[in-house]
Amino acid sequence: MIDNSAARTLCALALVALPALAGCSVGTLTGLISSDSSDQSPASPATARGGQPTVNVACRWVLAEPGAGCCGVTFVAPPGATEGPVAPEGGCPGKFHASRTWAFEHDAIVIRNHAGETLVQLYMADQGRLEGQSGSGEQVSLTR
Repeated sequence: MIDNSAARTLCALALVALPALAGCSVGTLTGLISSDSSDQSPASPATARGGQPTVNVACRWVLAEPGAGCCGVTFVAPPGATEGPVAPEGGCPGKFHASRTWAFEHDAIVIRNHAGETLVQLYMADQGRLEGQSGSGEQVSLTR
């Protein structure tokens, strides 16, 4: 059995190594931050013509819940999509093993289970990092 210290170390290593191994670019998440700060806050989505968000979350991410562990999750979608499937790997903390879909809604990435129930809403914290709270109030982060 892995103790909390070892689990934190493994999660930290995963946060550093997995994006490089997956070939993901942190820059593909820039759609959640507007380059024109005159009309949008830093957490607002940049939008393309027609009001659609310009978001590209397709990639392998590390989902972490402090004290509970972390796991890899893959978001599948073509560039600019506003929803798609989520493929969680084994060992996801809490109810995140049941993650099935993601959607971009009201400046947040929402992850839902197979029954359509919201597991978490995540907001841009830093470039390549989203943070939010699960339905049970636990802090959750997604990092490339």
